Amino acid sequence: MKGLYAEPPGVDFSRQVVQGLRRHLAGQPPDAMARVRLLTNTNRMARRIEMAFLETGASLLPKIGLVSDIPALLPPTLPLPDAISPLALRLTLTRLTRALLQTSDLAPPEAAFDLAGSLANLMEEMQEEAVPADALTQIDAGDLATYWQQSLQFLRIAGDWRPETTASRQATALNHLLALWAQTPPTDPVIIAGSTGSRGATRALIAAVLQLPKGAVILPGLDRDMPDNAWDDLTPDKAQGAHDHPQYRLAALLKTHNLTRADVPRWGDDQPANPARNALLSLALRPAPTTDAWLDEGPRLQDIDRATAQITLLDAPSPTDEAAAIAIGLRAALDQGKRAALITPDRTLSRQVAAHLDRWGILPDDSAGIPLVQSAPGRLLMHLAHLRTRPVEAEGLMILLKHPLTHATADRTAHLRRTRALEIDLLRKAPLAFPTPDAIRAWSDDPNDPWTTWLADTLTQLSTQPGTAPLADHIAAHLALADQTVGDALWDGPAGRTAFHVLQNLALTAPEADTTPITATDYARILHTLLSAEEVRDTYAPHPDIMIWGALEA
Repeated sequence: MKGLYAEPPGVDFSRQVVQGLRRHLAGQPPDAMARVRLLTNTNRMARRIEMAFLETGASLLPKIGLVSDIPALLPPTLPLPDAISPLALRLTLTRLTRALLQTSDLAPPEAAFDLAGSLANLMEEMQEEAVPADALTQIDAGDLATYWQQSLQFLRIAGDWRPETTASRQATALNHLLALWAQTPPTDPVIIAGSTGSRGATRALIAAVLQLPKGAVILPGLDRDMPDNAWDDLTPDKAQGAHDHPQYRLAALLKTHNLTRADVPRWGDDQPANPARNALLSLALRPAPTTDAWLDEGPRLQDIDRATAQITLLDAPSPTDEAAAIAIGLRAALDQGKRAALITPDRTLSRQVAAHLDRWGILPDDSAGIPLVQSAPGRLLMHLAHLRTRPVEAEGLMILLKHPLTHATADRTAHLRRTRALEIDLLRKAPLAFPTPDAIRAWSDDPNDPWTTWLADTLTQLSTQPGTAPLADHIAAHLALADQTVGDALWDGPAGRTAFHVLQNLALTAPEADTTPITATDYARILHTLLSAEEVRDTYAPHPDIMIWGALEA
């Protein structure tokens, strides 16, 4: 159980990992499995491997972790520096970016938060790949257009500021781990499964594991059908425009360790579901500079009928028709007693398919969930944020009153009845384009009844929102408005708890990271970006046989 292994496309990778582990540890005591440390590339693969263990018989489980969680491999007593939170880093860079944009025409000042996110990602990637801080200062943009010179000025605004980010903390942890393993290598097996070494830290960890007495790496989806000359063209010293090829990282990893595909044995025993299809896809996905090989190798392909069996090409006239056809196909598979999955990186398409399936009462198991900003709490928070940017109009007020979370803790039926009467009597017949607290009280039969008082107080609070103020003040005013409108019911459920965590994190970070006064519109834009970055999944059980996966989950 040492060295580099690989599995071909078309096999259940998680099952093969478990099968190989059981074979390698056959005849050993049960606790031998519990001493194995297995590192996967995603949490989903870790869960899938656990399920594969359960499906193949009772046993102790290995210690399963993530290749990205290097600090977990260190002894608890070894101290690591505290990293700045990603939000604090981004808000600090927002302040610097906003100051630059106010003195240049690179972008409008409103884009500061988005640009700061891009700059934060660049800083993290530079630290992860061990690129020195002065690399940006060495770029000469003297002969380039003014836009590129301004872009370089933007990249340099952080100067020599090198905060302890998550990436640098990972790098520090990796250095400690490599020094520890060099001095006292672990005697228990350490296995990395499913990673291709796309990140610098992961490549270094793979190299260190391969040096251990019982270190193994299992690569996923190694193409053994590609001819050697085409494979050699994928290596870093020859690759021309092939960096996005699915096999590029695998070829680079083998080249780094001076190995060929023939030197890499199988970890499991199962054969691919359709070897002929593997060969067809291997030829179809050749890098662009080598597609002339189709003329020579195409006629020599075997079992074309088997390779293309049950493959259907759908040329949909519109995205709507595409989503409807996919949903019908998924439902047809379900009627035939089959499991089916939609694999797509397009979240818009997956949501459209899920909407079609909902018409038949089918809830797919969507690996990504939905963006927090599109959940009920997210939509309400964003609507309140937008109401703070301008005088309240009748349309915006009706959207707020009819939201399913508004007034949810009180008598919802009575609330909807009063809302309907308000819309008909005051906002449509009058009509009143800009409702005010006085107009609401004058319309009501009893100006002092609880519902009228609640609505008038809400409009009063909306009309007294701070204009240009620090981010922390906008957060406090927004939370007070949300409490006035909904109350604690807003934070119930997975989406509500996630939204509360986002706003709480923002409220704790903003006073120290960015005190620059901003408008309510700027705050709404920042909030939308943060809520859009979060995904939530409902806790009720989806259908076990209909799945929607992204490329990584697939």
